[in-house]
Amino acid sequence: MNDLVTIKCGEPFTNSLLVAEKFHKDHKHILDKIRFLAAEISATKLDENYNPKFIKSSYKDNRGKTYPLYYLNQDAFVEVVGNLNGKEARQWKREYHAAFNKLAKIIVNHQNAEWIDARHDVKSYQKFLNDMLKDLVDYAVQQGCKHADKLYINYNRLINKTLGIDPASRDQQPAYVLHEIRKLQAMIETTVRGLMRQNIPYKQIYQDCKSTLTSYSQLAFIGQQRFIA
Repeated sequence: MNDLVTIKCGEPFTNSLLVAEKFHKDHKHILDKIRFLAAEISATKLDENYNPKFIKSSYKDNRGKTYPLYYLNQDAFVEVVGNLNGKEARQWKREYHAAFNKLAKIIVNHQNAEWIDARHDVKSYQKFLNDMLKDLVDYAVQQGCKHADKLYINYNRLINKTLGIDPASRDQQPAYVLHEIRKLQAMIETTVRGLMRQNIPYKQIYQDCKSTLTSYSQLAFIGQQRFIA
């Protein structure tokens, strides 16, 4: 935790433990403030360009004991330290803002090329996924499914729901989301092909895919709500 700001999900974040350390505050006090702010802001209509993110996580101390921790984007950081005053606090605010802005510029400079590659990868892999779903449609029809044609929609909806994205906005998603789409495409293809070889009922195949994607989303830093208390 030596760096003030790091990249998570394609966006600069700091964390509550580091903020507490730099501003000489008890971490429990910072956590209480974050939970209060998250609840207050979630009930407030915000400008679309202002998006504080408080992402719940955890860390282990040097004894191996687990404690709560929150990741904060720049807007969330401003909310947490906004009323902290004093010469040292002002200096840390300046250093944090410089770190956030520097990392944001780095992300923008690399975003375009990465996005093009990521989008191409998603579109290319979709062909493999579609071929597998064609096999699944025939497989489901043989098991008496009367609406097998909807399987295409169901599995693509599963990806969108796991990531918490609007289906119409796939082409506008940042590169890190496109990378996650690509991972979920591969998970679905591998899971479905494997279960079809085992003659698992098509309905159970879908449930197993759903379970696999849900488990992954809980472990990865994706599909998070904006405010998590």
